[in-house]
Amino acid sequence: MAWSEYRNPAVADLALEQAEAVVHHLGDPSLSRAWLETDFSFIQYAQGRLADSLRHAERALAIKQQRTPPDPREVGLSESNICLILATQGRAKEALPHCDRSMELVESVLGWSHPSTVNLAENRVVALTELGRFDEGCRLADRIRAFFEERGEQIVGRVTLVPTLGRCAVNRGAPNEARALLERAFAAATRASATAMEIAAIEWELARATYASGDRAGAGQIANRAVRRYAALPELAFREREIRAWRADHRDLDR
Repeated sequence: MAWSEYRNPAVADLALEQAEAVVHHLGDPSLSRAWLETDFSFIQYAQGRLADSLRHAERALAIKQQRTPPDPREVGLSESNICLILATQGRAKEALPHCDRSMELVESVLGWSHPSTVNLAENRVVALTELGRFDEGCRLADRIRAFFEERGEQIVGRVTLVPTLGRCAVNRGAPNEARALLERAFAAATRASATAMEIAAIEWELARATYASGDRAGAGQIANRAVRRYAALPELAFREREIRAWRADHRDLDR
């Protein structure tokens, strides 16, 4: 329930509270506790509480590593979660080794073509592109996109992947392509009542794509919306400063 209702904090928090009681009643079996810690981490991440999210993800990883023998799929999932949280905090250099370990572990068991492996690869793409490693990151992003589209999945619903795809399209000189994808993703996220953090990430990339496409005024309006969303997320204040600095460097935004 917590995972499926993560965009509804009241429901997600109640589900976690009840799950906590059940796991405690069962005597805190290690794998159940690890998964509950993962759930706590995910919900807090979605709500922009990144420091708490990281603490729970690290607890989940520690529990999984203590099992004999450790399950590489379980350990790999937690490594990937830590990678995404760190990258979202603006700590991509610290994040990438976690994603690298995650991919090595999960791919060794499931192979590349398994959906779980490809899901985790999305987080590695975020870290790579945040570090400016666009050649490697964007090739991987395109590979992930092709994988899911071949399975008939609507890519616009993948709120972690789409901002990166938009960033990649702008980087390779295709801002109109980026803008069209991000506008569809923004509409889909709005319909799905996505979290403020999810929408802000789309808007920030959409602002840059809109500017690169030649629509200065539109870019300024979108950037302003992203600033307001990030301003309500204290742990992402650095993104608000990043956008304000970008606006200052592009004085033609409101023309």
